[in-house]
Amino acid sequence: MKILKLRVFILLLIVFFPCQIWADFALKWKGPENLEIWRYYVDGDTNPYKSNIDTLCDVDGDGNPEICLYLEGSGQFFFYDSKSFEEVWNFNSDSYNSNVSTRFCGFARNEITGKGHAIFWFENPNSIIAVDPQSNNVVWELTSSRLIGICDIDGYSGDELIIKRVQNNTIFTEIWGDDSSGQTKKETLKPVPYNLSQNYPNPFNPDTTIHYDVQTDAEVALTIYNTSGQLIKTLVDEKKLTGTHTVRWDGKNQAGVSVATGVYFYQLQVDDFISSKKMIMLK
Repeated sequence: MKILKLRVFILLLIVFFPCQIWADFALKWKGPENLEIWRYYVDGDTNPYKSNIDTLCDVDGDGNPEICLYLEGSGQFFFYDSKSFEEVWNFNSDSYNSNVSTRFCGFARNEITGKGHAIFWFENPNSIIAVDPQSNNVVWELTSSRLIGICDIDGYSGDELIIKRVQNNTIFTEIWGDDSSGQTKKETLKPVPYNLSQNYPNPFNPDTTIHYDVQTDAEVALTIYNTSGQLIKTLVDEKKLTGTHTVRWDGKNQAGVSVATGVYFYQLQVDDFISSKKMIMLK
């Protein structure tokens, strides 16, 4: 009898007080039409639903993070205040370089001035720029470079950029930031061996892009296999010069037929070096 009374009580709560039980969330803001949340995947990220670079960043320095949205197929990035939901800044990367793909990588806080600079990476050729949101000017540029991450390495108030760079036919990992005199500093860590990066996007449909690095001029083979070990497509089989290279896979096999949804592996072989990574075709 007690159980029956309890069930009746719960049913009455559901009928007469539905909002208190179910309405835990209410729509607070809807972004502009066709703008999507921006997510950027850096080297080595194997989780397609996780970004190593935050979508939220404080553009105007007021303590409230901004939400980064972008217009797909363009170089336009928009930043909206997370409390007022008003647009506080936008940047059109096509005004800097309209011929290559652009990615917003995050904000780096300057140790000396405390100001934040928006970091963008341009693909083919690889280059990194820092943009001042107040003036909309490019205040710093580094060519032949690819961004690995943004973080406070030395424990001061500013951020450093971890960068992979090709210089004098050698690949290096470098840290860029600001020292106490306000001058830009660079610390070279060590040469990076042949490297195969995670494809982007992943999962993908219908195509995806693969980056790889070669430390010296060498014969390079980049191939794709299915989970049974069968060869699906040879993307690269030729001599490549020192540097970072990019190849696009259109999701088709050697015969030009689109592959089925599933897991695939791509393998880089340079001399005795072999590296493989997993990617997912999702239709």
